[in-house]
Amino acid sequence: GLSWWPFRQMHGAGLHPLWATALMYGAILLVLLALRPGISAQLRQHKALWLLALCSGLNNVASNWAVTIGDVVRVILLFDLMPAWAVLLAWRILGERPTPSALLRLALAFAGVVLVLLPEGAPATRLLQNLSLADGLALLGGFMFALTNVTLRRLHAVPGPARMVTMFGGCMLMALVVAGIGLQVGV
Repeated sequence: GLSWWPFRQMHGAGLHPLWATALMYGAILLVLLALRPGISAQLRQHKALWLLALCSGLNNVASNWAVTIGDVVRVILLFDLMPAWAVLLAWRILGERPTPSALLRLALAFAGVVLVLLPEGAPATRLLQNLSLADGLALLGGFMFALTNVTLRRLHAVPGPARMVTMFGGCMLMALVVAGIGLQVGV
């Protein structure tokens, strides 16, 4: 419940959450690669791990950045739409048809998002008009977290250590990529 706090402290001290994420996951990745030197061969064998690196990395980048710049409660509420995204993604990617009760829960989850995002008394057409950067990052983070979970299920035959190293590497790599892009465009 307090994982956002160190990112706020580091941001307040001048370290953007993207660079903090890259540094933390880079250190973890170095330790994992030192402890499991043969893991690189597994990573090269399973090309689908690149999707896992991308979605887990974007999940981490989006959520860490969102809790740093946004209202934490609002960010967590939007990020927690992840189970709804997971149902939809599992339906599309894994062919897992949702039950009628799951569809009802989906409707309730998305209705809750409308309550959070739509200003009081505003028409539904203004739903996305007032999205802040933190809101967009929270929604992206939740979606990418769901995609990470679905991808992990799809890659169940890949050894666990290879998936773990891929996820840590993806978090570091995507943080570096997004931070680098941000530097180039002056954000």
